[in-house]
Amino acid sequence: MKIRVDLLLLAASAACFGSCRQEPTDETAVARIEDRTLTMQEIRTQFDTTRPPTEAQIQQYLRRWIADELLYREAVRRGLDQTPSVQRRLEDLRRQTVIQGLLESEIYDAPAIAPGEDDIRRYYEQNKESFLLAEPVVLVSFAVFEERPKATEFRNAVLRGTSWHQALRLPDHVGAVRGRADSLYFTEARLLPRELWRVATTIATGSPSFPVSTEDGFFVVNVWNVQRPGSSADLAYVRNEITNRLTVERRQRAYRSLVENLRSRYAVDIYLSPSFGDTTAISPIP
Repeated sequence: MKIRVDLLLLAASAACFGSCRQEPTDETAVARIEDRTLTMQEIRTQFDTTRPPTEAQIQQYLRRWIADELLYREAVRRGLDQTPSVQRRLEDLRRQTVIQGLLESEIYDAPAIAPGEDDIRRYYEQNKESFLLAEPVVLVSFAVFEERPKATEFRNAVLRGTSWHQALRLPDHVGAVRGRADSLYFTEARLLPRELWRVATTIATGSPSFPVSTEDGFFVVNVWNVQRPGSSADLAYVRNEITNRLTVERRQRAYRSLVENLRSRYAVDIYLSPSFGDTTAISPIP
């Protein structure tokens, strides 16, 4: 009966969230089962800290918390928490959690040194074959205008010899530009609106396109480079991927170094032969 009363109180508090729109404090008791109380602070820690959880998210978490707490209490009542298999899993979980804490302290949370430009370029040159493109990629700039005449004026300025970036800064164009992209890489799926891909893959490199009419306005497109499938991606296109790879390699080296240093601190005896289980290492019977 006690649990049922608390659930009724929970329903009442949920109704208050929906009707009163009162923001509960962090210490507000949202639900209680026997001696266990759930507060709003505990709920908020389960979500993105940059924005508060929605009412629907709170309700969903409450239902899951109640179900888990009831199931846990029943399992304990039956003594299932003391079975050897559960105890082994708990010990394994405890060990992995402690190990993860050490790795976070020594490797993942340690001050990171970003890979230098020389390191990135060297890795790129040594691993170009791993950056072969599976689809076309274009390096594009575009400017969006609300009116076709303004888009045409901008295009003509570029054709007369004004650089793309200088043309964007001309007083006649600054107020007319609704949006822009400067030297960004696109695949067909990412270049929107769809009309732009056909233009980007047919115009001459380095020449501004005629104004392209779309629902979002009139686009003038300039293609700086087109990379074909099977070619190596530009360094700039895969720079972030290389940075991630180098970061992973650095962490792997740090992990191996940590383990090797610990081997000298603790007594390690290995009784298993390196050839154990390897049938190819078994000597033939004389």
